[in-house]
Formats: sequence, structure tokens, C-alpha cells
Amino acid sequence: MPDLDDLSHTLAAARLDVDRDLASIHGALISAQLGTRARSGRRKRFGIGLAAIIITVSTTAAGTGVLALRTGMHGQPSRFTEDVDRSEWLNVCAPGYAEVVRKHQPDGPLPGGTSWDVATRALVTQAQSSSYCANGEGSLQQETAIDSGYLFWAQSSWFCAGVDAIHSGDRSGWVAAASQLQSIVDSDLMAKVDGGGVRVHDARVASSIKDGKIPLDSDIDCSKVDR
Repeated sequence: MPDLDDLSHTLAAARLDVDRDLASIHGALISAQLGTRARSGRRKRFGIGLAAIIITVSTTAAGTGVLALRTGMHGQPSRFTEDVDRSEWLNVCAPGYAEVVRKHQPDGPLPGGTSWDVATRALVTQAQSSSYCANGEGSLQQETAIDSGYLFWAQSSWFCAGVDAIHSGDRSGWVAAASQLQSIVDSDLMAKVDGGGVRVHDARVASSIKDGKIPLDSDIDCSKVDR
């Protein structure tokens, strides 16, 4: 286990340095800056997908103990805006990370063409795609981000199912998709990752799909969604 004071200082410094565009785990979030705002700049969505709150930490700075899966460090949302809650920071490069992700795998409905197993593989691959993992260093992520990644996978899948149904004239299909989208909006996890305005926006998207209309201001690009 690393020295938690040293790791805390390293993590705090890393938070200050991270500011980059990213693609979501589903390839569907067009452009968002790390854990702080959606593309328009009007909404704040915390922990969207795994990449959204991964912070790279050099083992030379934090000590070799950072290679452990569980760091013993927890989020501090009162101090750092990208910390979703007090869940633990995990090292996504460590052995056993994939098993942790799989334990979080939901069992709720998904539209045809995708599955939670597909989502799990994509989440793990995305999280471990950093060169830091290949170089034997560490990439940290709050455990809540795993649930958030699954949530956004479901949201992307149902949104695109609704869009497909609208294009094909399948009213029952788009109404069913809208119902699932609204369930996601109403979920406790969505409330947790909403940094301001996200649920209002996503509820409007669900309502548009229910009315058979494709919203133009969605963060989801269906051409990049696995389905």
C-alpha cells in the first residue's frame, strides 16, 4: 500500500494538470472536458464513462504501491469538482480490475444488438488503453465511474434504438426506448453524476424520442455506438 499522504498530494497535483477532450466508452460523447462539462458548456456531467475521471499517476511520483488495485484513497467531492463521491480510487492497470468491473455489471434491459458482456469488455479495454498501463505505471479512477460507464452505455444504446425506430416508423419501438431513457434519467446514479443541468437535458431528450422526434442537441453520436 502506498503512503496515502504522498499519493494524495500526487493525485491532487494530477487533478490540476488534466484538461483534455475525450471520447466516451461508447464512442458516443462527441467532446467533453474531463469530468466538468458537456460539449455545449452549459451542462456538467460527472463521471460519464470510464475515461471521464481517469487520472494518470507516475509510479516514480507516487511509489510502486500505486500499482495495487485498491489505493486506499477515496474521493473528496467537497474539495475537487471531478470527484463524484467518496468511492475509492482504483488503479485500472492492476490485475483484477476487469473482475471488479464485471462485478458491477447490471442486469437491466438493453435493446437488441448489444449486451452487458459487450459493455464490460469495452469498459475494461477503454480504461486500460492508456500508455501508462503499457508502461507499468498507474491510472486511477473512482469506483463509481464503473457504474456511470454502464449507465451511459445503456443510455446510448436506448437513444440510438429510439432513433432507429423513428427512422423506420416503429412507434412502439421509439416509445419503449423513450421509457427506458426516462428510467435512466430518474435513476439514483444519474442524480449522482449530474453536476448541473444534465437530468433536465436528458429528460428533454427522452421526451423528444417519445414524441417521435430526434433531438438535435444530444451528446450521442449513433454512428459510433456499438449495436
